[in-house]
Amino acid sequence: MSRRKYIEIADIVEKANQYFQVSPQAEQAGRGMLATFVESILMDANVYNGFRYLGPTEVADGYKCGIIFDETEARNHVYPDQTRVSYSFRR
Repeated sequence: MSRRKYIEIADIVEKANQYFQVSPQAEQAGRGMLATFVESILMDANVYNGFRYLGPTEVADGYKCGIIFDETEARNHVYPDQTRVSYSFRR
């Protein structure tokens, strides 16, 4: 009988976070599905610690970012691509 193999949650989250940063703009639907998958793993393991949108300096050149901060008092932030995120979890 073969042994079962496991992958660490940290590895999954790290790979997903990298994908959210560098995947082509045309793969927005894929990023959305991956975000749902990552969230479900983190929730099921009871280690979900939230997410944040990636800023303009955190995505590959030429790609839309997840958030553009409005530093004025109005705080009208813009969200060009809500699939550009980064997840965190409790270890």
